[in-house]
Amino acid sequence: MGTWLGHAAPGTFFICFSLWWLITSLRSYYHSLSKAEPYTNSLVRQCCWKKGCHSRFSLDSWFLILVVTIGAVMEIVTSILATHTLIMGNLQHFTMYISFGLFAVTSILVHHKVKFVPKGTEYMALMMALGVELVLFRFHLHGRHEVDTHLHMLLVYTIAASIVVVGIEMLYPHSITVLLARSYGALLQGTWFHQIGVSLYTPYALTEEQLKNPESIMLMTLIFAWHMIGCLMAMILVSGLVYCCSPSTHQGDYYNDNATPVAYSHCVSDDEDDHHKRLSPSSHNSLS
Repeated sequence: MGTWLGHAAPGTFFICFSLWWLITSLRSYYHSLSKAEPYTNSLVRQCCWKKGCHSRFSLDSWFLILVVTIGAVMEIVTSILATHTLIMGNLQHFTMYISFGLFAVTSILVHHKVKFVPKGTEYMALMMALGVELVLFRFHLHGRHEVDTHLHMLLVYTIAASIVVVGIEMLYPHSITVLLARSYGALLQGTWFHQIGVSLYTPYALTEEQLKNPESIMLMTLIFAWHMIGCLMAMILVSGLVYCCSPSTHQGDYYNDNATPVAYSHCVSDDEDDHHKRLSPSSHNSLS
């Protein structure tokens, strides 16, 4: 990844998956509102929304496998061509690609309801992949300029926040808000990958003097803040477009998120059932 392309490739990958998660999930959410049906988040979506159109084909997971395979192979090939050996940095990048590939395989197994892979394992696999990415980037910065280190540490903070969000989504699978946070974290990672590539490996990159200037840290922090603002604005725009293009979106209760943890919701449902049984006419008749 020590090139512009090495940062632009994963950056584009994160942006594409963020928008895919956002658009497909919002369409499903608005459809659930219009039909007054419960909504549930998912890491895997169908290739299209029409019944009978490869309804069991998880396009996003297979595409992820293709992307990480190409990325992993390129890391090994470029390392061997450059030094006739395996560079430690390339091996770290190779490991990151493999971890996301394992997440894709797990998602496919869960999507096809393979019995030995419980539902929800895909969230653990994604947390694992993000955790691998976080650890590798956190200890990937030895001997670099302070500004270079700061650029990558801002990425590490974003990855850490994404891990927390994925963990919360496991507990609140019916909350569209948590899914929006997951998409936001992926989008911010993608745009910041591009920013790192531009700031370090292009003709517009920071000069040697700028890399040593403490004010450059303040500048990069300011740019990161604008990335945060821009990503949110982009998501609002995309959400508006999806809402306008989705049929029957003006029906249903917008705030009916049903954002209750699964275990707790079961308890509440049981209590409500008991309460309704006690108040039902049949129960009064039996008592009389």
